[in-house]
Amino acid sequence: MDFIPLVDGLLQVAGNQGFFAMLVEIDESSNYYEQLRKCGFSVYAWQRIWRFDNLAQEDVHYQTGWEASSPTDELSIKNLYQCLVPVIVQRSEFSYDRYHSGLIYKQNDDVLAYIKESYGPEGIYLSPLLHPDLEDSSDLLSSLIASIPASPSRPIYIAVRSYQSGIEYSLDQLGCKPGPRQALMVKHLAALNEVKNIGLAKKVLDNVRPEPTSPIVHHLQVNKKKT
Repeated sequence: MDFIPLVDGLLQVAGNQGFFAMLVEIDESSNYYEQLRKCGFSVYAWQRIWRFDNLAQEDVHYQTGWEASSPTDELSIKNLYQCLVPVIVQRSEFSYDRYHSGLIYKQNDDVLAYIKESYGPEGIYLSPLLHPDLEDSSDLLSSLIASIPASPSRPIYIAVRSYQSGIEYSLDQLGCKPGPRQALMVKHLAALNEVKNIGLAKKVLDNVRPEPTSPIVHHLQVNKKKT
């Protein structure tokens, strides 16, 4: 089957169903990478997925402070996301427009780390956001991984984005194994621009009000007297 017509068909179906964009994660060495570019997909970030098989206890530096997030942490998590994640990624993924549970770490009452967890039969997938101001980030990662139960049949994976590449040194020191570099690609659908324009127009119309400093009726009465 021809790959490009297949993708074009998927894009048309997604657009008809109201989706704003289609996202793809693909190894940069894949034969499909260039074909996706021909279909209009563009790279908005890169990532590498690291795998944890076993973490030796002597390599663990336990550090307290990790806690489960709650809805009251939603604003702090969003602020962390907006601070660390490039705008092009935010526009592509719409990831943090609502509350997501996960693990957070606070330093001086500020949320400086957030881990989004996904559990499945094939493994545990972690998506980290770590602020560069964190103290002892290596120990923090070590403690985090050690606290999550893993098994040979259910390893731990952590996705490190290009804008978080500073933590890769810590993962390497922990004996984690990196996978191939992946391109994160997006294709914005036509529905996105239409929805944005409608939403913008509605917002403008909803917010149009006569200014208190502009007495419209008085202005009309003055003009009438002059005539």
